[in-house]
Amino acid sequence: MGENGNFDWQVSAPGMEQREWDVIIAGAGPAGATAAYHLAAQGWRVLALDRERFPRDKVCGDGISSDTLNCLLRMGIIDEVRALGHATTELRIHSASGIAFAVPGEFLTLRRMTLDALIARRASQAGAVLAHGVVESLEHQPDCSVNCAIKGAGVVHARIGMVATGARIGLVAPESSIAPSGFAMRCYYRSAAVFDCLQIHFLRDILPGYGWIFPMGEGLYNIGCGSVNAGGARSINLHKVFESYVREISEAREIVRRGEQVEPLRGAMLRCGLQGAHCRTGSGLLSAGETMGTTIPLTGEGIGKAMESGEIAAQMIGRALQKGETLEPRELLERMREKYRPLYQGCLLAQKALAWVWVNDLAARFARRSSFVRSGFSAMASGTVALE
Repeated sequence: MGENGNFDWQVSAPGMEQREWDVIIAGAGPAGATAAYHLAAQGWRVLALDRERFPRDKVCGDGISSDTLNCLLRMGIIDEVRALGHATTELRIHSASGIAFAVPGEFLTLRRMTLDALIARRASQAGAVLAHGVVESLEHQPDCSVNCAIKGAGVVHARIGMVATGARIGLVAPESSIAPSGFAMRCYYRSAAVFDCLQIHFLRDILPGYGWIFPMGEGLYNIGCGSVNAGGARSINLHKVFESYVREISEAREIVRRGEQVEPLRGAMLRCGLQGAHCRTGSGLLSAGETMGTTIPLTGEGIGKAMESGEIAAQMIGRALQKGETLEPRELLERMREKYRPLYQGCLLAQKALAWVWVNDLAARFARRSSFVRSGFSAMASGTVALE
């Protein structure tokens, strides 16, 4: 969106091959656009390509966690996001047997269609070029440069390339080589029912997966469910799980009964726990965001850590460009692992434990009585546990 509400900051890819670039980024979602912003702010010539035109949608719960808010603050758009989003002060978690407890905090929801456009526009304002184009290949050359083939627009050259295409890893590795960590589905309902806190319901059929009800404001609700792999492959019909969720959970049933579905049910894969695809060492390329698996296990929250990986990637790329050094892609992975090891390991352990109904219920009973346990759930939800 521009100053007049249009999206003229996103240009077409043809013609980009006639310009010189320091960095080419495939994917202008939160990871790619955040990296583009910070690199452009350093003065580098950045081209960020997205296969779709903004505004484009993304299957997501639309919850904005504390780590995301911190990234938005550093980009200078936190006030605009808060003004457009819907604020709540409570997350209510229900165990597999319906034992509920509340986690207080600052919670914000905003449709990804809007949030992603705000982040990409901010990158454009900093001097990056945001272009619409399908990247067919991104390859390292013998002279340490990068060639980017864009469908219908020829080949663009840059000193360094970055892949931030979300769960689609085809530019980095064969899609069949790395199984997704999980899947999620969501749709939108507009309803006269009033629920003004975020709600999560652990569901027995997909433990440690869960269903969610996130109020978006003005009677709009994001309702969905997600399943993760907690140690074994399971064949799950997530569509049937969703139908059961909105039929059997009282809050979801009330929203559906008093409202109407305004957008169809859509699904997406997840890549969590830094188990995504990574570029080869010395390739002059690196992957970031969900492409490298930055989505947090158990919670499925992906925006904040994707943006933080974009920030770290921008630091690495800027240093390599300034010193004329070869980029070592695995450094980004290792820095993410080192900085966020407590968060990822804690969520992986909790994911395995909460797959058991009795543990799931026991954790909820403890959380009801213990502020320490509630703070643990809050830390996982906010994505703020890290080694500083």
